[in-house]
Amino acid sequence: MKAFETSLLPGALVRPFAWVLPFAETAVGALLLVGLLTRHALAVGGLLMLALVFGTALRSEWEMLSVQMLYVGLYAALLGTARFNALALDRLRLSAPAATPRSVP
Repeated sequence: MKAFETSLLPGALVRPFAWVLPFAETAVGALLLVGLLTRHALAVGGLLMLALVFGTALRSEWEMLSVQMLYVGLYAALLGTARFNALALDRLRLSAPAATPRSVP
């Protein structure tokens, strides 16, 4: 909160984001680690990183911004290649045969 006191962002936005961020990062990391809902987790992780990039740019911390931009690029690359992820639980979930409805006589 103190780091953003001099930025253009109001404290009413910074405080809730600061409370939600650790839980969102943990959820995204856990989903990616087990390979469940991979595309959604990568999209949410990328959006979180974009929000962090925006806040870092407002604070003019250019060295940190360059590192965060590398993470954004990594998220984009992972999202673009998620269809090749053969070891994820998503692959098992999507390859399960769908139940076909029975016709009633």
